[in-house]
Amino acid sequence: MKVLIADDEQGIIDLIKHLITVENCEIVGEANDGVEALHKIRECKPDIVITDIMMPLMNGIDLIRNVIAEMPDTQFIVISGYREFEYAKSALQLGVQDYLLKPIKQSELNGILGKLVTSKEQEISLSRDKERQYSKTLEVLRRDYTNKLLHSVSGGIPELPELNGEKIFHFGEGTFQCGVVKATTEEYDFREGSQTLMLIQELSERIKQEMEECCKEFEYVIAKNQVFFLMQYRENCNKDTAKQLEKVETLIRDLNYKFNFLRICMGLSKADGSLYTIREKYKQAACALTYRYERTKEYIFEYDETQTEAVVSKSILSQYLKEYDFSSCVERMDTEKVTDIFRRIWKKYVEPSAGQKIPCGQTYCVLHNFLNEFHNVIALVLGVDLGGFSQYTMIMDIVENCNMQTMYRVLEEYLTSCLEYCWKLIGEKESKPIRMAKEYVNEHYRENFSLDDIAKYVCLSPNYFSILFKNEVGQGFNNYLQGVRIEKAKTLLKTTQMRVSDVAKEVGYADLKYFTKLFVKSVGVKPTEYRKFYS
Repeated sequence: MKVLIADDEQGIIDLIKHLITVENCEIVGEANDGVEALHKIRECKPDIVITDIMMPLMNGIDLIRNVIAEMPDTQFIVISGYREFEYAKSALQLGVQDYLLKPIKQSELNGILGKLVTSKEQEISLSRDKERQYSKTLEVLRRDYTNKLLHSVSGGIPELPELNGEKIFHFGEGTFQCGVVKATTEEYDFREGSQTLMLIQELSERIKQEMEECCKEFEYVIAKNQVFFLMQYRENCNKDTAKQLEKVETLIRDLNYKFNFLRICMGLSKADGSLYTIREKYKQAACALTYRYERTKEYIFEYDETQTEAVVSKSILSQYLKEYDFSSCVERMDTEKVTDIFRRIWKKYVEPSAGQKIPCGQTYCVLHNFLNEFHNVIALVLGVDLGGFSQYTMIMDIVENCNMQTMYRVLEEYLTSCLEYCWKLIGEKESKPIRMAKEYVNEHYRENFSLDDIAKYVCLSPNYFSILFKNEVGQGFNNYLQGVRIEKAKTLLKTTQMRVSDVAKEVGYADLKYFTKLFVKSVGVKPTEYRKFYS
């Protein structure tokens, strides 16, 4: 607490300074008359003033009256003699906290100061608690309103709430823009408390700090691995806005380099002065974010309607599928034909040939529409409800978290697995030999065995067992075994401190180089890099 002492006798001031032993008391000033005291109080803004009553130029009572008028939270301790007691009573009527009779006793001085310091600290603590609660409530209200503003399907602009009689946003003249930041990772770990989610939260705050330089209003909402931004720029600040967005791009680029398991990108809408088209701006920002599949070395994408217009439409894709009798292939659950059609679509619309440029956003649009067609045929023609198929509810999220190198494989595997699921529901259940083989692999994956060994174990010929396994499981036996071993290795790398060579041996690979090669092929990074991300 800051303390100022005012007395016309310097000896009294020195004595008081010597007598004070209360912790957290700092003498910030002293004065020998009332006018000097008032000037220094205005300058130092002390919490507590110890003042004599009888002083030249301005007495203590007038000093108190002037200070309370300007700084009502200032607390006073009055020093008085017996002959000045009537003045002391006047001071108490002004709200003075206590008074000391001369000669000053150390115990009385420190007792009064101690009570004032404790009271002031409690008052400050209570005030801070109220401020924190207000800030927390305001943050919740602002983010809830932002979420409604961007995602409500009711139409119109929701009524703006108030907190303590004040609007939670102060929209006015200025340009509005929406942004969406998305972090993708093939591990798809966005649980509460995960490193990825904490990184997104930290990034959101960093972007807020940068953009508030040019924003009149700024708010964001985090939803799993995405962040939605609502920005209203100040008027006539285009240069400042461009400068701050460059800083944001640098920030995102640096994070991409630092965390090479992640790809973090930002989509931006067109900017204009209307809040009423904010949901359309949000859709534009989300659309711009899909440009990341084609522009793999960039991090911020601004919506471009000319690119959107150039994307292959849903009707064109449907016509292409009809030409290859896609519906009949799915109805027959012909995995080979279905995956072949997918292969053709990939080469035609996703993977550019020499000299061909794919419109931004086409990859996402084509794959999304293709999967919708695939799922619709399964529901309408086969009559299969995919609700029980775990990958069904996650496939688009999984695809969005893949890089282009692994996306094709993931989708091809999904088509095969999905048709296999349908086949199992429509046809017979998984046969006993395949069930026995999978159980054996899950129990003995550390050991060295071959397809012939397992075929012998389940009493089938190797050739028949191989065909049966692929038909029922959706992949070859060796690929299945490798997948089990790699998943076990990933768990060990995340949860133990075993050396990579020991992890390889633990999951059935004596050759470290061969294990590393398989791991990179399956996961996309080396085992050491994979562990580093989760350490």
